[in-house]
Amino acid sequence: YDLLAEIDGFDLLRLGAEVFTRADGSLWASVASPDQDAYDIPVAGIREHGQTAVLDLSFAVLTLTWAGDRFAGEWKQGPAPLAFELKKTANFPMKARAQTPRAPFPYRTETLALPGAGGVTLGATLSLPAGVPRPTLVVLVGGSGPTTRDASPAGHQSFAVLADYLARRGTAVLRYDKRGISRSTGDYARHTLSQLTGDLLEIVRALEKRKQFRRIGLIGHSEGAQIAAAAAARRPGSVGFVVSMAGVGMDGLASMLAQDRIWALDHGATPEEADQAIDYAKRYYETVLAHAEPAPRIAALEALYNALPPERQGLIRKLEMNVGTLSLSWAEKPFVRAILQANPSAHWRAVRSPVLVLNGGRDHQVPAENLDAIVAEMVGEMIMDSEQTVRFEAACATAGVRFVGGLFACSAQVEHQFTGATTYYGLTPRDTRRTSDNFTTQGWFTGLVPITVPIAIPATISQ
Repeated sequence: YDLLAEIDGFDLLRLGAEVFTRADGSLWASVASPDQDAYDIPVAGIREHGQTAVLDLSFAVLTLTWAGDRFAGEWKQGPAPLAFELKKTANFPMKARAQTPRAPFPYRTETLALPGAGGVTLGATLSLPAGVPRPTLVVLVGGSGPTTRDASPAGHQSFAVLADYLARRGTAVLRYDKRGISRSTGDYARHTLSQLTGDLLEIVRALEKRKQFRRIGLIGHSEGAQIAAAAAARRPGSVGFVVSMAGVGMDGLASMLAQDRIWALDHGATPEEADQAIDYAKRYYETVLAHAEPAPRIAALEALYNALPPERQGLIRKLEMNVGTLSLSWAEKPFVRAILQANPSAHWRAVRSPVLVLNGGRDHQVPAENLDAIVAEMVGEMIMDSEQTVRFEAACATAGVRFVGGLFACSAQVEHQFTGATTYYGLTPRDTRRTSDNFTTQGWFTGLVPITVPIAIPATISQ
C-alpha cells in the first residue's frame, strides 16, 4: 500500500507511508515526503495494537488507525501532533527526470533476496543483458545515508540510471538496498562500516556461486567506494576491478573536517570564522572518539558546547555547525564513531585489482583531495625489490633490450590486458646535449620522442 495525505495548514506538504513485504517475507514500512523529494525514510520499529499501527522513526512517530477504507493518521514530531487521513494510491508522485529509464528494455531483471552479514537478508535487483551468455557483472555499492538500490537523492535514481546504461551495453548489474532500508532487513540506525563491508562480501560470494558471470567488479559511490575497496582487499581473487565514484580516501576525521570547512564557508564564514568552527568540530569529534558509550559521550559533548564563550556558540549556530554529524542526535549512533575511525587508505593500499578513480573538483561532500589520497595509496607500492630488479634487467638483456625497453614492453602488455588495445603509444626522453659546453651545464636538455609499437597477440614480454 502506498498511502498519501495532504497535511492541513501547509501550502502543499504530502506525507506518505508504504507498506510492503521485505526480502525475507516479513511485512514492513517506510515513510515518504514527496514534496521534499524524500522517499524510503527508514522505520526503526513497528508496534501494532488492534486496528492501529505505530511507525517509529528516529525523529518522529506516525500512527495509522484503520478507518474503513483509509487510515486516520497522526504525525508527532515535537509537542503538537498533526492529524490527517491517508488514502491508498498506486504510486508516490515523483518529479519527471529526463534520464529516468523507460521501456522498452533490452535486458531482463530479477528481484533477488541475498544473504548479508550476521543473518540479514538484502533486497536486490539484477539486470541481465540479452544475448550475452557470460557477461561481466558489476555490483553498485551505495554511499552514506539510507540508500536504496536505486540511490534516489532528490528523486534522481542515479543507480537505476547507471544500471540501465550498463545493461544496455552488455554488462550485468546488481544493485541492492542497504541493510535496514526498504526491502532489506537489519538495523540501519545502528549499522557500522564493517557490517556494510560484510554485506557486500556475502553478495559477492552468492553471485560467484551462480557461475554465470565472466568476472565481478564493484562500482562504489562516496562511502560505497571505501566499502568496495575493503571488500576487494579481502577477496582479491573474487573482485576483478573497482570503480570509485566520489570515493573517500582520507581518514575519517580528516574527511569530516574537510567537509565541515566547506560547509562553514558555504554558509558565509570568513576564513577566520571557518578556522574557529573547525577548531570546535575537531574537539567535538575527538570527544566522540574518546567515549565508547553513548551516555557519557553525550554528556561530554554538552559540556564541550556549554564551555564555549557566548560569541563562539553564536557562531556555531549561525553557521549551522550543530546539525548532521555535529548534532547530539547523531553523536549517539555507532556509525558516526565508525566513520571517524575509518582508515580507507589501508583498504586502498591492499587492493590488487585494477581501479578507476573519479572525483569532482566541485564536490562539497567528498572534496577532490580524496582522489589524491586514493591514488597515493594505489601507486605507493613497491613494484620490484632489488633482487627482482636485477632479475628483470637480466631478462631484458637476454631479450636484447635495455631496462627501459622492458618497462615499455610491460606497459604495453598491461594496456592490452586492461583495454584490448593492439597498439602501444608512449613517450621516451631523448638527450639532446651534443657539445662540450652543453655537458658543463647543470640540468638536462631533453626532448620527448613518441613511440608507437604494435602489440603481438598473443604476446610475450620478449616479443
